[in-house]
Amino acid sequence: MHAAAWREGLDAAVQQARASVDRLVAARANQGTAQLQGFFAEQWHAHSLEIDAYKKEVTDLFVRIPQSTSRASADIAARLGDGPVLEAQVKYYRSAADTAKQLWNPDYTSMQSKVVPADQVAEVIARSAKKAATDARVHVREASMHSADHVSDRMRIGGAESRPLSRQESEDLTRKALRGEDVMGQLGTLSGEELAKRMAFGGAVAGGIGVAIAFAPAAAKAFKAWKAGEPDLANQLLKDGGVKALKAGGWAGLQGAMATGLVEAARAGALGPMLADISPGAVGAIAVVIVQSIRDGHALYSGEISGAEFAQRCATNSAVAAGGVAGAALGQVLIPIPVLGSLIGSVVGGLVARGGIAALEWTIDKMAPVVGALLEYAGETLFGWQTLQEAQRLSLAVLDELGNARLAIDAAKDFRLDVIPTLRVGAIDIDAMRTDAAAMEAELDALEGDLGGRGK
Repeated sequence: MHAAAWREGLDAAVQQARASVDRLVAARANQGTAQLQGFFAEQWHAHSLEIDAYKKEVTDLFVRIPQSTSRASADIAARLGDGPVLEAQVKYYRSAADTAKQLWNPDYTSMQSKVVPADQVAEVIARSAKKAATDARVHVREASMHSADHVSDRMRIGGAESRPLSRQESEDLTRKALRGEDVMGQLGTLSGEELAKRMAFGGAVAGGIGVAIAFAPAAAKAFKAWKAGEPDLANQLLKDGGVKALKAGGWAGLQGAMATGLVEAARAGALGPMLADISPGAVGAIAVVIVQSIRDGHALYSGEISGAEFAQRCATNSAVAAGGVAGAALGQVLIPIPVLGSLIGSVVGGLVARGGIAALEWTIDKMAPVVGALLEYAGETLFGWQTLQEAQRLSLAVLDELGNARLAIDAAKDFRLDVIPTLRVGAIDIDAMRTDAAAMEAELDALEGDLGGRGK
């Protein structure tokens, strides 16, 4: 099966199984559990066979439940491509002895498969073989020997097989189905082998994209060096870039594999009911942060980075997680695989976000001296301008005070010239005072002119 249809096909098969069981329960709700569980077992084996075919990318398998009332009709019919039809009888009686007796019917010798409860297989085979060896009737011996050779706890065709089910499990699931519970959803979960296969696929795709993203800058620089006539430099750039790209691809592959595993674990309910429907993109972003935190923790432990740098990287991981979520949305559009597209998109989005942050940090480091010089120059300019304004203000204030002093001197002169002579104080040398006042006035004029020129 093509990768783009894998998850869609699996989800569709599970939905079909749910709908089929719902119809069965609605049509036979008046029957007791002991009787209804036999019909449920038919549904279980037919749909689990079909779902297993999807998981194993068997696309040309057709499975149906005839529900015929004719004598000795098949309970399940399966066909692979243009091949022959495989017919199966499904018998789920309370004991292995009762199940075996039903299968000894000579009319069932045309069946290619006889499916019984998983906990009765061994006893049904043993009873059938004993019957074939001891019964005097030829047709009974043939029918019982046929059962001994064809009894199993599952159907098999084209590499796909149904999931075994015990008699007690059949009853338990039937009761749940009668209560309206979803009992077929578990068929969509993956086994350990299937999960490993999907994780390997997700990791390989994410790792390949990670290598491409990490190697692209080195390839561009190498091409530029080659055009400039520096083949040795070009080779060295390619070598160094290749090593870095392989490391980046390895981490990206780990993120992709981890994200795939977490999504499947969530879908299976292993992470709790609240996370059963968590977005694959969110899981991918979580995987990106987890893997990066492991890398950062190792770098801190080995002394490659300081505690402050570790804290900075933890903050960076938040932006990387946001990039992962955004990449998940884009990945779902570009890669039309309901889960895998989001996972790969989240991993790649995280890589792009981390690269963007690194580029921003590099730009800041390069621009910091320039920005600092500009700020320093602006500060000096601003400080100088403010100092000039303050000096001019003080100069004007001094001029005002000098003006007030001049007025005071003029008043003193009037007092000297008018009041003192009137008082006829003979001890005062008026000529000397006149000379001193003239000298002081000249000094004030000079000082006023000097400060006035500076203020302007």
